[in-house]
Amino acid sequence: QWQALISSIRLFLWVRTSPHPGNTPHTSRARIEAKESSILDAVEKIFARAGFDGAKVSDIARAASVAEGTVYL
Repeated sequence: QWQALISSIRLFLWVRTSPHPGNTPHTSRARIEAKESSILDAVEKIFARAGFDGAKVSDIARAASVAEGTVYL
């Protein structure tokens, strides 16, 4: 169940970061994609350990080494 959610999130992020006019410069995009990848890896880890209902954004942020607010972006 949570694997389908992660696939949907990855698709959303891919569409959001795909090149289009007005998108961030390449170096910024690379940093954004690296953070997104780190967050998604953390989501998989936390979901596997705690389940979807037991997952906390603070745990995901800590595992991804990002600020909690970054997870919501």
